[in-house]
Amino acid sequence: RKEIAGALGAQADEILFTSGATESNNMAILGTAALYGKRKRRIVTTTVEHACVKGACDALEAQGYEVIRIAPNADGNIDSAEFAAAVDENTCLVSMMLVNNETGHILPVKETFSMIKKRFPLVICHTDAVQGFLKVPFRVTDLQADLLTVSGHKVHAAKGIGALYHKKGVRLSPLLHGGEQEGGN
Repeated sequence: RKEIAGALGAQADEILFTSGATESNNMAILGTAALYGKRKRRIVTTTVEHACVKGACDALEAQGYEVIRIAPNADGNIDSAEFAAAVDENTCLVSMMLVNNETGHILPVKETFSMIKKRFPLVICHTDAVQGFLKVPFRVTDLQADLLTVSGHKVHAAKGIGALYHKKGVRLSPLLHGGEQEGGN
């Protein structure tokens, strides 16, 4: 826990272990929506997210959430200003991956989250950093991420190991109930 936290620029008690990126991403998205989405029903993401992020957002959309999906421009980049402009006072969550798992594009998470936090500091910012972890230098504080997903097998650990950085003060509703492991999350 301390080693992962150190690599992310976080505290050890901000790291939750999971069974992998799918669980971490679902916990971030569904867990945030369950608590923060009662009054704020908008989520902003991209059209190029991993299938587990897309699936979680699709499930929320089926429950009545408004999901705004920003597409990359012709050169494959996401426009930070366009993404940030889609965020409004009804937004509970934004999710943008750090490095695309198919194209290798590095998305403008730091710039985008900074723009969002200046206008809407209470919007929860999540990034799937699986492809960039230990490959692209970053710190969670520099990214202004509230939630950040990593996966063990992408850095030569065993499959079935993941982690979710969970900033102190950000609440999540657990996906599974009845267990006390990982602080009940």
